[in-house]
Parts: sequence; C-alpha cells; structure tokens
Amino acid sequence: GRAGPDGPEGLVDAGADPGELEALLAAAQAPPQPPPGPPPPDDDPETSPEVLGEREDDVLPNSLEDSLRQAARATAGALRDGQPRCIVECFVPELFDPISGGVMAEEGDQQRYWDMAKTFCGALQEELGSGGRRLNVAFPDMGVAAMLGPAWASEVPKCRVTSLNDRLLLSAEDELVVCAAPDPQGAAKVMEVAGELDSARPMVLFN
Repeated sequence: GRAGPDGPEGLVDAGADPGELEALLAAAQAPPQPPPGPPPPDDDPETSPEVLGEREDDVLPNSLEDSLRQAARATAGALRDGQPRCIVECFVPELFDPISGGVMAEEGDQQRYWDMAKTFCGALQEELGSGGRRLNVAFPDMGVAAMLGPAWASEVPKCRVTSLNDRLLLSAEDELVVCAAPDPQGAAKVMEVAGELDSARPMVLFN
C-alpha cells in the first residue's frame, strides 16, 4: 500500500473498501468451524465395495468338531422324523488307508476316534432336547468300554457305555443305541442288536 494523499497522515490505503474490511474483521472474530466430516458414500456401483451375501459353501463345517455337531443335528432331525436306523460316517484322511481301512499308526489316534464319538453323542443329546434320551453307546471292545464308561457318564447326559461283547448288552431302559466305531469282527453282533431293537428304540451306527 501507499500513504493516501487525501487521508490523514499515517493511514495506509490497503486497496480494500470498508465493506471488505468489515467482512475480514468478522471472519477473524468468528468461532472456529469444525473439520469437515467424511465424504458421502459412493453410490457408483463400479467404485463402491461389493456387499457379499450368503455363499453356497457357507453350510460346510469349519472344523472337525463343527462337522460332528452338524452330523448330530441331522441325526436328531432324522430320529424326530421317525427314522429307526441312521449311519454317521466320519472320514479323517490321516487315519484312513484306502486299501487297509482305518490305520492307527500314531499314539493317540484311537483316542481321537473315541473323542469324536463322545463329541457326537453329547451334541446329539443336546439336539434331541429335554436332556436327551437314555443312551447306550456300545464299543467293540470290553476294555475300551470299561475305560471310557466313568468319564462318559459324567460328560454325556443319560449315557451308559457298553461293549458288543457284553452278555447283556441291551437294557429295557435304553431309548437309543449308538454303535461306536465297530470293527469287522463285530459286524455280525451289530446286525444282531439292530434286529432286537424295535422302531421305538432307534439305532445309530457311528463309524
């Protein structure tokens, strides 16, 4: 700027009229404005992110335990529909040989099968509701049944563990029989047990 020739001495002409000066003064004294918010959503389908819906494979299990629970849910539905016989096949690739069948090469492999059976039976009792049915879980070996019986009795509701070799395998109180992982030697006994059970007492083959 320069000193105004007509104005009082000492004033400087900034080249702005009084209205602009008042607007600048008001802007300087105004409270600070909040920062701008996020931009509005982009409605352009070419640039906006895709919203994924349900996938066809969402029904697939996420783990071995999830697959056992799905099997228990399907079995409970079949039993409620009046199906007297059900088969549940659980395939664990590392424990199965295409030629020889089940292979228990590592220590604890057999325990995995027993734990799978316990998970299935516990989930089945939950799915049946009202605490489940009086359950008889028959293993092919008497030693296995004697070892697992106490633990299963406290962990699986209304459950007793028996063996296919027991002289009195079935009881009048049994409402549901699960034959757990029978071996080829026990196939004839499984068929015999199935023949002794009427439609009011279903049987599940867990293999």
